[in-house]
Amino acid sequence: NEANTLQTQLLTVLKNDQWNLFNLYSRRKLIGSIFVLLMLWGLDPLAAEYLLSTKLQAVDLIIIRFSIFFIGSAFIFGAHRFYTQRKYKPLKLFQLSLISSGIAMFLTGTLSYFALSYIHSTEYILFIVSGLVLVQCAKALYRHESVALLCSVLSLLFLSIGILTSQNSIEPIGILFAFGSSISFAFYSVISAKYQREVQTIQGR
Repeated sequence: NEANTLQTQLLTVLKNDQWNLFNLYSRRKLIGSIFVLLMLWGLDPLAAEYLLSTKLQAVDLIIIRFSIFFIGSAFIFGAHRFYTQRKYKPLKLFQLSLISSGIAMFLTGTLSYFALSYIHSTEYILFIVSGLVLVQCAKALYRHESVALLCSVLSLLFLSIGILTSQNSIEPIGILFAFGSSISFAFYSVISAKYQREVQTIQGR
């Protein structure tokens, strides 16, 4: 194809480290998207921790979160459909993986606010990251790949959690909520990715 032909021509005049066929705009867009996602993901527990220090309860934040999510999603969908006139691919709502993803995401959002009622946002984030690293360890073991680096990161995360929890008087129920949220989010990441990859060809989760 054209890409292979261009690659062959470039190799005749330039070294491998002197050219790149990757779309720079796509790369910048990807980096920017990751940065925004990390900012939003990191600010969510910080904002929740602050709100929970006021008169708001975990149940109040759960209602607010899912109400804003529903209204915002409906608005974005309506605006996108109106301006683009693009036909959307219908989803099979009763797919087990799709239902499981929804339940896991709901549990993650619910348990996270109960967890943040007892523990600090820093500890909560460490729990979430630990769950994701644990998933990557499991994937690496399944593929018979090296897990030395991942195990080192996981050990460091567990050590950090242990130090922080020992320095603060945390009720065990808070750790259970955080652990449940971490497992739910890790399960959501796996099952939604599988649904996106194998069941429906979609670009968002």
